[in-house]
Amino acid sequence: MKTPFLKKIVLVMSMAVVTIFAYGQEKGDMAVGGNIGVGLDDFNNFGLTAKFQWNITDELRLEPSTGYYFETSNVDMWDMNINLHYLFK
Repeated sequence: MKTPFLKKIVLVMSMAVVTIFAYGQEKGDMAVGGNIGVGLDDFNNFGLTAKFQWNITDELRLEPSTGYYFETSNVDMWDMNINLHYLFK
């Protein structure tokens, strides 16, 4: 009985810590990041993604990214995206 309650407490505390460290983005701010992914459909590919974020204005952020999924069953994949985010204040 205590385990589900403890999991809920840890989840709430984790969310609180994340909101403490959140900050507003300003025009001209830039960031670089990456992701690790696993495709779980027909091909179980492991992939890496690199992304760049640039705040065009205080409300708009441009995010180009590219990813590569390694070869499995003679199939490898490239993924390229450009996203535009609207940031709510």
